[in-house]
Amino acid sequence: MKKKIVWITIVIFLLLQLMQTCMAYFISSRYIDGKFFETKADLRKIERKYAQALSERKIDDNLLAELANTYKYKPDSFEKAQSYEYLSSDDYQNKVRPYEAVDKLVQEMSGIKNAGINGYSNVLDITQDKLYKTRRSGVEALWKMYHLSDAEIKYWTEKEKKLPEVFTYKYGGAYTELIDMGGCYFIFMLMIFFIAI
Repeated sequence: MKKKIVWITIVIFLLLQLMQTCMAYFISSRYIDGKFFETKADLRKIERKYAQALSERKIDDNLLAELANTYKYKPDSFEKAQSYEYLSSDDYQNKVRPYEAVDKLVQEMSGIKNAGINGYSNVLDITQDKLYKTRRSGVEALWKMYHLSDAEIKYWTEKEKKLPEVFTYKYGGAYTELIDMGGCYFIFMLMIFFIAI
């Protein structure tokens, strides 16, 4: 770490990382059906605003009922759901979009994350009891898939018992972004390691 080139490289990589993470939000835009929809910075601001509005809410029957209510404003096909006409409509902007953060979480917990339009009916039927039972069975299936030992399963079963009966949604977008960029950090660390040697 005494070599000047190492410090210069570290500074260059930090600047590149800063540019990569920040500039993408300021210089890129979202186009749908060939029409300008919004900038990436606007997208992040809107997502953050709605996610923060839902933060600290319990994922219970009340919130699930509100979420199910948004599905009556969703089109019946994936193509329509991705169209400029729908995404720029008041139905989407004011009734569906505010619940997208929780919708993604509920789909993840219920095991229908990638079901798309086909999963809509499943979300409509979800109750608090069903959601947490399905989540628990999904967790147990993962334990089997990863071949956890009996001792490990016992350990995680004890941890599961300490979880609250009803989860609370908390906004954590910045942490998610940092974790998602983990691959970049490791590439930069590897490059710095090779330069330092």
